[in-house]
Amino acid sequence: MDIKKTGVAGSESKQDVLVKVEPGQSGLEVRITSSLGRLYYTQIASSVDEIANKYGIANAIITVIDSGALDYVIRARMESAILRASQEIEKKFYSEKREAVYKLRRTRLYLPGSNPYLMQGITYYNADGIILDLEDAVSLEDKDSARMLVSYALRNIDFGKAEKMVRINSLDVCGAEDIEAILPHKPDVILIPKCESEYDVKKVSEILEKTEKRFNLYGYQAKIMPIIESAKGVENAYEIAGISDRTTALAFGAEDYTVSLGVRKTEGEDELLFAKQSIVNAAKAAGIQASDTVYSNIEDTAGLKRSTEKSKILGFDGRGVIHPSQIDIVHSVFQPSEKEIEEAKEIIEVFNKAKEDGSGVVKHKGKMIDMPIVLRAMRVMSIYKTINQE
Repeated sequence: MDIKKTGVAGSESKQDVLVKVEPGQSGLEVRITSSLGRLYYTQIASSVDEIANKYGIANAIITVIDSGALDYVIRARMESAILRASQEIEKKFYSEKREAVYKLRRTRLYLPGSNPYLMQGITYYNADGIILDLEDAVSLEDKDSARMLVSYALRNIDFGKAEKMVRINSLDVCGAEDIEAILPHKPDVILIPKCESEYDVKKVSEILEKTEKRFNLYGYQAKIMPIIESAKGVENAYEIAGISDRTTALAFGAEDYTVSLGVRKTEGEDELLFAKQSIVNAAKAAGIQASDTVYSNIEDTAGLKRSTEKSKILGFDGRGVIHPSQIDIVHSVFQPSEKEIEEAKEIIEVFNKAKEDGSGVVKHKGKMIDMPIVLRAMRVMSIYKTINQE
């Protein structure tokens, strides 16, 4: 094993040992200092050599400052220092997925795929995603015409920084025909309505793959956002989220969900809590985003804000909107507050300082800081930076 940088483990606290492993020029140089003098020098040296040989360390400088540690402590600190010096710990905790730039999906605005007038404002709406809807917003007799209009819109309209999204029809209606018409024009995300099982996602994925090959769309892969709108879909949320690597988020559709339950949608949304928590948990377990349902009362801006604040608390990354007037309100909720940003900066700074000092104990304002808290802070900063860049 190569020693690529300095790795430190342990401390100079009582009954502990501080071990530092650094790159060396030639051979193994061991420097040992013990609070017990020369009494246990030989035993410490033997343990250090044994662990170094275990990992095949040939060139390194190893410094050991012992404060009365037992042998198992010395061996544990030695191994930790070596692993840190070889960067294996960093690879384990800082995967490429966690370092990825956060994708803003605070809002996805639905526009009827049959209405060219509304499409003309796409550049000015400022939504993170624009959904050209071929499903509920289009009557059955107009679906062929809407499909053609959407395919031309994808080619000719500037979407700015917004993701180009299309909600197709279910496959048992005309979803395959929708894919055939729009995919050559490379929408970013395909929304699957009324998704109830992994089969729905699998079938759409197969059609997408075949269509991409048929049109020679090399280097392009459409993403999928299943919309869960029924009790069955909620029960199968995790399978739906994890069956395809195309799936980038789960969305929730509350109107059809309440119908499947046989209940009315209320202002307090108590009847939606189980479904929302299930969808968020399934999405995050699969490593993707979760997007909440639309808020249908366009006039009730206060209600929209309250509902969106609950969405954020539950773990949603954004929500659907049905009118441009709702966009700024939703963005204001999902925008990290000044307090959240300042706290995140402090946590990351304290964590990085502890890493430099080789300390495994991180404190911030009297509280212990562990990895989940650090990752949450990193996510806040990633959202903040992405918003500022855009």
